[in-house]
Order: sequence, then C-alpha cells, then structure tokens
Amino acid sequence: MIRYVLRRSIHSIGVAFVVVVLVFLVGRMVGDPARLMLPVDALPEQFESLRERLGLNEPLLTQFFAFLGGAMSGDFGDSFWQKVPALDLVLSRLPATLLLAAATMAIALPSAILLGALAVHKPGSWADRAVNVASLSGVSIVDFWLGLMLILIFSVQLGWLPTSGYGGIEYIVLPAVVLAASPLGRIAQITRSALLDEMSKPYIRAARAKGMTRRRAIFRHGLKNAFVPIITMAGDETTSVLNGAVVIEAVFAWPGVGLLLIQAIQRRDLPLIEATVLVVAVLVIITNLLVDLAYAYLNPRIRYS
Repeated sequence: MIRYVLRRSIHSIGVAFVVVVLVFLVGRMVGDPARLMLPVDALPEQFESLRERLGLNEPLLTQFFAFLGGAMSGDFGDSFWQKVPALDLVLSRLPATLLLAAATMAIALPSAILLGALAVHKPGSWADRAVNVASLSGVSIVDFWLGLMLILIFSVQLGWLPTSGYGGIEYIVLPAVVLAASPLGRIAQITRSALLDEMSKPYIRAARAKGMTRRRAIFRHGLKNAFVPIITMAGDETTSVLNGAVVIEAVFAWPGVGLLLIQAIQRRDLPLIEATVLVVAVLVIITNLLVDLAYAYLNPRIRYS
C-alpha cells in the first residue's frame, strides 16, 4: 500500500510540473505580457519598464527557471490589480470555493446514490423512468440559466433566499443546488448502471434465493461493490465543480477563486491569472490522487503497473 501511495504521489508531482510548464508557455505564447497588462495607449517607456521589472527581457529559458523557482516557493509576484502577493490573494478566496464545492457534492452524491438505487429497485417501473428523466435533465440543463431562473423564483418573487453574496447557509443554497444538478445526473446514471450489473451477478442471486429482499441486497451487497465506478465519477465531477464554478460564482457574486479568475482576466493581471490557474490545477491533482487512493481502499486488488 505504501509503495502504491508513493507511486501515485510521484505521478501527481509529475503532472503538477507539466501544468507549471504549460502555464508558463501559454502566458508567453498569447503575446507580449507587458502589452497585455498595460493599456494600449501606454508609452514605450512604460512597456520597457514593465518588461525590465518582470524579467521579460531575459532569455526564455532564464524566464522559465525564474518562474519555476517562484512557483515552487509560492512567489508569483504582486497582483497589478490589488497590489498584494498574487498567491496570498488566491488563497484568501480559496475557502469560499472549497465550501461551495463541498456543499455541492454533499447535495449531489447522496441524492444521486439514492436515486440510482431507487431506479434499480424496480427496473422499468415509473420510478426508474422518472430517475432517468431527472438525471438526463440535470446533465442537459445549462447551469447559468438554471441559476438565473432560481434567483428569479426564490429570491425575486418569493423572497426566501438572497440573490447573491457570501455569508450564512442561506447564501450557499442556490449556487450549490445549481452546481449539483449536473453531478447529480451523471452520478445517478452511473449508480444505476453499476447496480444493475451487480444485481445480475451470482452472489446476489444466491442471496436472493436465500430469502433476502431486493432492497436489502442492493444496499447491503450491491452498493458496496458498485462503489468503484461511483467514486470514479464523483471524483471527476468534483474536479468539474472546481473548474466550472467560475460561471456560477460570477452569477451569484460568490467571492471564490472562480470569480477572482474572471476579475483577473478582465484586468489583464497576469501574475494573478497564473497563480489562480496553478492553485486550481493543484486542487484537481489532489482530488484525482485521493480518488486513486480510494480505489485501493475499496478494492485492494486494484494495482497500477
């Protein structure tokens, strides 16, 4: 187990290095960073001064090693917009994004598993068809449109919940529900498919022949053995929530990393953009690593060459 954890950790570090290289290259390939960050009417002396300050006049390889050293030490420079260290600004917004992602998956994962189990309890019944319709609707619906509709109904017309902001539980309900729609649909579909496969296996048929009810067989035996594909999809959806929260954070003015990224792009704040992208990438890598470790815990027979 220790060798497995070490191997997956080394793999994750390699992926993180590749992400650092890509962030550096993209930041230089889109054009002259100084011209992207300064207004179009800036003087030539201002461009040269900024290039000198950022080390953009150095050879590309020298710039890369300087960027790599800064990324490893957490120094991406100061944000041009906020005039504070870029990484500190990103980390100050990170708890809000993690809270939103946790609330989203707390809604989506248990609900999806229950819906999938309900569909498998009586395949082909009205409940099964209703779960299929609900899951397909969750996957197909456009999240920002759903967010606007929920704001219109529950905030503007009914006045039950605030339209936007950050604070108590009443502020997180709408954005979490909107973000949970797509993961709920996909995980419910995977749960239904995995459980149907498990329920057709000999050990389930033997348990049923001994008098075990179908419901008990689903929750006691089938669900446990179907957890590997469910965890796979849950991990994938968690990374999608971390990446896709950008639009929803903007819709609900949620002060997380996603909203910060949009603001950094609007202000052409390259150090802040680089810090934000790398922090989100590290979160995704950590999530995938935890999913890999969960595989080994749920099924010790799983090994990677």
